[in-house]
Amino acid sequence: MLLCWTPGKESPIHDHPCDGCWMIVCQGSVVETRYIQDKTNNTLTETQKMQGNVGDVIYIDDSIALHKVGNMSSNELASTLHLYSPPYQKCKIWLNNDSPVDKPLEPIVTYHSEFGELVNYEESDLCRG
Repeated sequence: MLLCWTPGKESPIHDHPCDGCWMIVCQGSVVETRYIQDKTNNTLTETQKMQGNVGDVIYIDDSIALHKVGNMSSNELASTLHLYSPPYQKCKIWLNNDSPVDKPLEPIVTYHSEFGELVNYEESDLCRG
């Protein structure tokens, strides 16, 4: 999956429910922030913040941490190429580190295109029923 990051945009904190994700920075730079689940206080605790630059490869899976990725530049675009193995259709997200650990959101993952074709969600099974 190719993700394009406009200045100042970032993902929510999220997990990787399958085997993990490899990400390479293709343009600009991104910041990855990692979190652990503090079940005693029912919060997320930041453990690490790293910058990834063009050519850097980053790997994450749930045994390492939860994380968020973003473009912290005020004027530069960034892009990252992600490989998920196996692909996933659901993940858990937390809107910020104050979100309760035990109450994540669980959206269905959607894509702009699949196999080079635009996805029409009005005709897909995701919008029925």
